[in-house]
Amino acid sequence: MFLTPGALIWDHQNGTQNVTPGTTVRFHLVNIGAFAYFHFWIESHTLTVIEVDGIDVEPYEVPAVDLAVGQRLSVLVKMDQDPCQNYPIVGSMGLNYLFTVTEM
Repeated sequence: MFLTPGALIWDHQNGTQNVTPGTTVRFHLVNIGAFAYFHFWIESHTLTVIEVDGIDVEPYEVPAVDLAVGQRLSVLVKMDQDPCQNYPIVGSMGLNYLFTVTEM
């Protein structure tokens, strides 16, 4: 998925999210997985975390967030980068714990 200049419209055919430069967009993120955490970021943008698991938090800025299984986050993203470029929206599965055996 990519951020591109223009009106806020989702294009299902090519995975593009058009946004208006200078606006701030709220993303509601949910990890609906069963085992792995996910690492989420938008290339060249800062995420401002404003809500975690339904509870408002003091806003703080991060380059990326990790979502545990079942976790929900809301982040604000200011569309302040060059509107002539595309910016990947990335959700990467965390593999750190997939191959770890724990003893009971």
